[in-house]
Amino acid sequence: MGIKGKKLNVLLIISIIIIVPFISSSQPSLGNFKKGGCINLLQTCDDCTYNNISSVVYPNSSLTSLNVAMTRVDTLYNYTFCFTDAIGEYTVNGFGNNDGVKEVWIYDFTISSSGDKVTTSQSILLLAQFGVVALFFGLGRVFSREKWKVKMFFDLTALLMGVILLNSIRIVSSQANSLNTMGELGLILGMVILLFAFLYMFIHALIEVFNHFKAKNRKRWEVSNNP
Repeated sequence: MGIKGKKLNVLLIISIIIIVPFISSSQPSLGNFKKGGCINLLQTCDDCTYNNISSVVYPNSSLTSLNVAMTRVDTLYNYTFCFTDAIGEYTVNGFGNNDGVKEVWIYDFTISSSGDKVTTSQSILLLAQFGVVALFFGLGRVFSREKWKVKMFFDLTALLMGVILLNSIRIVSSQANSLNTMGELGLILGMVILLFAFLYMFIHALIEVFNHFKAKNRKRWEVSNNP
C-alpha cells in the first residue's frame, strides 16, 4: 500500500471517529438529572388529543411497561416519573395521535449522582492534574541521592496531588454509570498505590535521615581523634 493509500485510510478513520458521535447523539434528550428525584417527562403536540408513555428502558436495559396517559395542559403533556435510583441513561418510549394519526416518539434522559454530566473541561482538568503529578514525580527522579531532601519534597508534592487527583476522579466517575464502577475500582487501586508510595517515601526518608546523622557523627569522631 502506497503513502496515498495510508493517508486515505487515516482520513477515513478520523472521519468515522468524528461522524459516529453525531449519529449516535441524534436521539433527542431531556437532559441530566439528579439521582433519586422525580422528573417531568414532557411532550408537546398542538394537533394531538392524547399522548401516552408506553415504556421506560433503564440503564441496565431492563424495560418497564407503563402504558399511562400523560396529563395535558393545552399543547403540553406531562408525566411525573420518580423511579430514578439507577445511575445512567434512561430511554422513554411513547405515542400520540398527531393530526389523528398515531405516531411513536422516543427520547432519553440521564441520571447522575450530582445531576451534572461529564464535561470536556472536567476531562481536561483531570489530565492537567495527572500531568502535575507526573511532573513532580519526574522532578524527584532528576536529583541525586545526596539531594534527598529535594527529592522528598517533590515526591511528597506528587503524593499530595495524587490524592487530589483521586478525589477528582471519584467526583467525575460518579456522574456516569459507565464510569461509576470503573471509578470505584480505580479509586481503591489508586489508594493502595498511594499507600505503598507513602510507605516507601517514609522508609526512604528514615534511612536517609539515619545515614545523614551517622555520617555526621563519623565526621565528629574523626575530627576528635585527629587533632
